[in-house]
Amino acid sequence: MTSSQYSNPFITANRAASLSNSVGNQANILADRGDLDGAMALYKEQERICRELGNPEGLSISLANQANLLKGLPGRRGEARGLGEEALRIATRHGY
Repeated sequence: MTSSQYSNPFITANRAASLSNSVGNQANILADRGDLDGAMALYKEQERICRELGNPEGLSISLANQANLLKGLPGRRGEARGLGEEALRIATRHGY
């Protein structure tokens, strides 16, 4: 789904938010199965969707999931910390 499709009147914000949730759930499944690259690609897609839609709750969840995935990988703890801190800032700002 491209960003131009979000402006399509037939794709409502609720439907696009549902897409974001679905993508995040698919990422969780891939992570559980050990496909970390596939999971990260989907978490990044979820992040993009949430940023485009202005969905801070979904964005904070996506960033936290990315941080959780990265924290166990060699050399990625700093990146994980940055993502986790951003997730916390967003969640705190919006009362989640």
